[in-house]
Amino acid sequence: MQQTSEPESNTSSLNGLPPEIVDAICCHLSFDGHALLRLGETSRSWRSVVSDAGLWKRLNAVRFGDHDVTPPPARPAAALPGWAFFPGMDSQGSDCARPEDAAGELSPTSLAARANQLAACAFNTNGWIKSRLTPIGRWVRFSYTPGEGLYVRQEVVLRGLGLPPRPPLPARAEPQATPPDIPGWLFYPLMESPGHDIRHPATGEDNFMSSCSSLEEVASVAAAWPGCVAFTTAGCLKSNVEPQVHWRYKGGGATSWAGLYMREGVVRERRMRPPPPQGTLCDPLLRYFQRGHRRLRAARDVDVTWLNGTYLARRPDPEPPQQAQQPVASAPVAAAEPGGHGAGGGDGGGGGGDRGGDTDDDDDSDSDFEYVDELGMYGPPGAVWLQRPEPPLRLVEAIPAAAAAGAAAAGMAGAAADAAGAQQVVALRSVCWLELNGRFEGVGPGRYRVSWWLRVAPDCDVADMEPLHLQVLLDAARPALGGSAAAAAVADLRPGALAALDVGRAELMAHAGRGWYEQPGGEFEVPRGAACDLVARLWNHSGDWKTGMMFREVALALLDAA
Repeated sequence: MQQTSEPESNTSSLNGLPPEIVDAICCHLSFDGHALLRLGETSRSWRSVVSDAGLWKRLNAVRFGDHDVTPPPARPAAALPGWAFFPGMDSQGSDCARPEDAAGELSPTSLAARANQLAACAFNTNGWIKSRLTPIGRWVRFSYTPGEGLYVRQEVVLRGLGLPPRPPLPARAEPQATPPDIPGWLFYPLMESPGHDIRHPATGEDNFMSSCSSLEEVASVAAAWPGCVAFTTAGCLKSNVEPQVHWRYKGGGATSWAGLYMREGVVRERRMRPPPPQGTLCDPLLRYFQRGHRRLRAARDVDVTWLNGTYLARRPDPEPPQQAQQPVASAPVAAAEPGGHGAGGGDGGGGGGDRGGDTDDDDDSDSDFEYVDELGMYGPPGAVWLQRPEPPLRLVEAIPAAAAAGAAAAGMAGAAADAAGAQQVVALRSVCWLELNGRFEGVGPGRYRVSWWLRVAPDCDVADMEPLHLQVLLDAARPALGGSAAAAAVADLRPGALAALDVGRAELMAHAGRGWYEQPGGEFEVPRGAACDLVARLWNHSGDWKTGMMFREVALALLDAA
């Protein structure tokens, strides 16, 4: 994967102060981007610092490391002697070899050689080799990405499937970095807005791959579908999108041929940030705030295994957190205090109850403020805009009723319903493999507690066979502020469990039928000078079917600053 270069920061413009002093100030603010934005309102000199994209790239590198890399471009299928290619398709079952058997050799040439050894009739580009095929009418589409699909022996195409010979493929195909431009839509590369999926009317699936053979066909359906504001390269249609600060980066995929198409008029009406220039990953200021969340909604920000509407599903919160009274649209907006989850950040510090003065900017449905300016922050969809010519950095507060009215006026019925409705949670319907993973990036020095907000039904059987397991895992650590002490602190950190506890049936059922409660998930410490990427995991992999729980969020609370 090719890593992007980091431009130099123009920090020498701060009233003539030496660059090393400015750099030191910015370095110590790497964990508090909100404070840095507020400094931009104090003087033109600070504004010039805050306006510098290179500065935000540098802050991302200090706090989060160099994780955002561009995956390789998609490589369209090329001619493979003796094999025919079916783009995007797969025949399910009858596998005689798995991807793990390939020892990392997943190129079509390597897979074809392995299929020859096994006398197999087909293989897909994910590495599954087939001993037989289902009738072609039962095949499924799994991708629109160029080069992904199913290779079938030429003789099987004719004698097994009864199809005419497939057209020949080029001997060499040029890589494709991004999907095609589609009139009326703006493409955001490697971005995803979780949730708000429109279900297929015939299959109930959360994508339209079963009826659309190409991305252009998906675009045609999206353009004609009432209330559709976006669609993805995975064939998902969206009735609404989250504010951009809550979008998720898809850079961990196999190729760069992935992202989100937004309806051009919606981008304009909601004053969203435009797509980044071609060849760049993302607006660095926006990316900083996308990665810095300390409260993760289960339905939006957490990776939930089997969240497909059948085993686990998104649904409106039956008992939403109390919301502070919203001020009138014309009221002046006060500056927010520095964010974070301290001891006063809500009930138990976890951030899931009535959070009062919490200003961490993680949630657009509460009374928190959202930054808006030409640097890259914005209000949520349909927000009421407060403007002034000087200084340009402003804060705007979401007015839910105005959001719903604005969406309805734009003819977006689905978006209006989303704006007016309660926030969503994850409901456990019935599943064997229960696992939720919430990722906290760039966690600075201090002592923390992780908490899950759970709701237990009287018929809950999650912990009948084995306890519910909670873990906090260290995924990566890096020196945040430089110096030998920081390097030494990081040298002692190893990936693995920082905290773990089990919740048995008796403890879990003590909360049955009593609404949402805060379940501690463990305490841990990040040493001075370090920045850590953490995973909060909730899981139960016992073989019995589980039901009767809901999950609202996982929160990271700062107990003691280093």
